[in-house]
Amino acid sequence: VRLAMRIPAAAAQALTEFEREGKELIRACDLPGKVVLNTAAGRDGANRLGQVVLVAPEDRARVLTELQGLAGEWATAKRAHWPRTQVFDGSQAPKLADHSLRRSADALGNPIDAKLLASWAASPKSSLSGGLGRHDWRPNDGPIPLLLGREYAVHGEAAAILRRLPNQNLLVLGGSAPARLGMLSGIVASACALGRDVLADLRVIDLSGDPAVSAALATGGDRVSLVTYPAHAVAALETPPIGGPELLLLIEPDRAMDLLRPTDPLARSAGSDALEKRLRDGPPAGRHTVLICTGLSAMNRVLGRRGVNAFAWRAVTQISQEDSQDLLGNRQGSQLRPEGRSGPEAALLADVDGNRFTRFMPYGP
Repeated sequence: VRLAMRIPAAAAQALTEFEREGKELIRACDLPGKVVLNTAAGRDGANRLGQVVLVAPEDRARVLTELQGLAGEWATAKRAHWPRTQVFDGSQAPKLADHSLRRSADALGNPIDAKLLASWAASPKSSLSGGLGRHDWRPNDGPIPLLLGREYAVHGEAAAILRRLPNQNLLVLGGSAPARLGMLSGIVASACALGRDVLADLRVIDLSGDPAVSAALATGGDRVSLVTYPAHAVAALETPPIGGPELLLLIEPDRAMDLLRPTDPLARSAGSDALEKRLRDGPPAGRHTVLICTGLSAMNRVLGRRGVNAFAWRAVTQISQEDSQDLLGNRQGSQLRPEGRSGPEAALLADVDGNRFTRFMPYGP
């Protein structure tokens, strides 16, 4: 359900929550309290015009006091079974403690195996344990969900679901260090919450040299196999799998000379070839890669402009219109930070194969 009142024309045009018809109706709101209501996730054909009621502050306070009194009359045992309530505050980043996969694993006391994961993924996003609301979950594809942050919605988290299909790798581009760190923390928490039948091995090549990144990786404990020396990066890429699904996090690879793409198009590089081979041949065999870079130029130094085709999942913070068009095929990546607005950095997750775009806030501390 989406509601919008009158906003500046430029802001209405930049909205990703409504399609063309809804944007036109929002620009046409000309009276106080006039509102556009859409009950179909912003799609055209489901818009209605209305006018909201003006409630006096004293009336609002009275109603809230009455509701609080009624809630207090319910027994504690009865209140425990109420649906989970989530307060969405766009001025604060979501807490990593609210990571639904991690919370579910903690409640079980064990990592989540493939059978439980399928049940969790099919659960509605509003359920007590969280969920993805995905009824198209196919266990034979070996899906690995990586939660990156909270959607701009009352319930739900942005999830990159890596499957045993071509190009099922994840690219993370973020000029904002806190946003990159939040997405990394969500990925590590997701990996550690999954049983070894879902994810057998988590390997990390961290070339950032950032203490905050090291602290985030340390939360993975013995599940994380870590390489931090640039000279060892190529050997780590070529390490054979131990058996079972594997996830490799490659953080700021442009800091390793051996991984940079040769400037001469006819030249070859052992590191560049090893990375290209893994991105191409790894996903169908259950060997997925998450590449985390500070920007598109950093990625191009490692993969070249065509290298983005190896990533069916792409998560970005605010980027230029040109980069957004090249990377996502639209301008949504350049419309994440409204002018003059403060608060946590917004990000966008693109499922290229499914043509889905999810706006979200990366996790905070």
